Amino acid sequence: MQRILVAFILLSLLAVSTAADVDIFSGSAVVATQSEADRDSGARAALKESLIKASGDASIAYDPGLPAVLAGASGLLRFHSYRETMQATADGASELRLRLDAQFDPAGVENALRMLGRPLWGRQRPTALIWLVIDNNGSKQIVSSFQQSALGALTSVAEFRGLPIQLPRLDGADLNRLDPVTLWDAPPATVIAASQRYNARVILVARLQKLQDRWDARYTLIDGRDAEHWTASDSAAAGVLAAAVNGAVDRVARRYAIDTSEPGLGQVTVWVEDVRSAADYATIMGYLGKLPAATDLAPQAAQAGRMLLRMQVAVGAQRFRQLLSYDRVLIWEPAPAADATAPGFVLRLAH
Repeated sequence: MQRILVAFILLSLLAVSTAADVDIFSGSAVVATQSEADRDSGARAALKESLIKASGDASIAYDPGLPAVLAGASGLLRFHSYRETMQATADGASELRLRLDAQFDPAGVENALRMLGRPLWGRQRPTALIWLVIDNNGSKQIVSSFQQSALGALTSVAEFRGLPIQLPRLDGADLNRLDPVTLWDAPPATVIAASQRYNARVILVARLQKLQDRWDARYTLIDGRDAEHWTASDSAAAGVLAAAVNGAVDRVARRYAIDTSEPGLGQVTVWVEDVRSAADYATIMGYLGKLPAATDLAPQAAQAGRMLLRMQVAVGAQRFRQLLSYDRVLIWEPAPAADATAPGFVLRLAH
C-alpha cells in the first residue's frame, strides 16, 4: 500500500489544471452622464456585479439586505473610469452608451459578503473548457475557439459571473478524438479523455437543439471525475447559452467558495471509516485533494477498515459538511461520544 500511495501522490502532482486570476473586486454599469448622481447610481450597480462575481452566488441580487449594502458603494470605490461601448437595444440594433468601470476596496467587498451571509470565491479560478455542439435541423456542429467572438451571450455572462472559459481548437487532434455526433451523447469519460490536452479540470458540455419555436439544451458539468446534468429551454439561442454558463458557475462556486461567516476548523485529525482497499484510499485522497477547503492532507495511521487523516480545513463545520454533501463521496457522521480526541465528527466512505 505504501508504494501505491507514493505512485498516487506523484500522479496527482503531475495533473496540473489550467487556472486564471479573475478580478473579483470590480464591476461596470451603463450610466447616462459623468455627473456625481449618475456616478453614485452606477457605482451601486457595479458593486452588485462585484458581489455576484466575488461570491459566485447570483441570488445575492434578490437579497433583502442588498440595498443597505449598495448604499455605501461610493465609499468603497478605489477608482473609476468611463468608456464608450456599443450596446444592443431591444429591437436588435446597437447604440453608443457610456459605461462606468469601478474598482472597489477588497476588504470592503469581503465585509459586505459577510454582512449578507455569502461565501467568498477567490481570485484563482479554474478555466472551464466548453464543448458546445449545436444541432440545427439535424446538422450537428462543434463550436471552436475561432468562433468564440460570435458567442456574445456565452462570453458576456462568463465575464459577468467571473468564470474563465476556453473553447477547443477543433484541429485534427480534437476531431480525431471527438466528432459532433459522438459528442452529442458522449459519456463523461469520453469527454475527459478528449480534453486531456487542455489540462482542464472543469469541463462543460452544452448540447443545443433548434426546434420550431424554441431551443432545447442539455448540459453536463465535469469537475475532476464528478459530473452533473441539467436542462434548459428558451425561445432564443442566447437564453440557453446564458443558462449554460450560469448553471456551470452556480455548481462550481458551491464547491470552491469559502464561507467566511464562521471560523475555519483549522487543523483537524479525523477518522475515515469503511476503507476497504488501496483503491478506497486513493478515492479518499483524490476527492479531498480537489477540495480547496481541505489542504495539507497527511495520513497518520491505519486500522482495520479505517484510516486516521490530518488535514487543514479552511471553512467552518457547516460549510464543510455542505461541501461534502454535494458529491456524497464522504459522509459526515457525528463522532462517538466516547472518543474525546475526535473533532466532533468522523467521515465514512460511501460505497
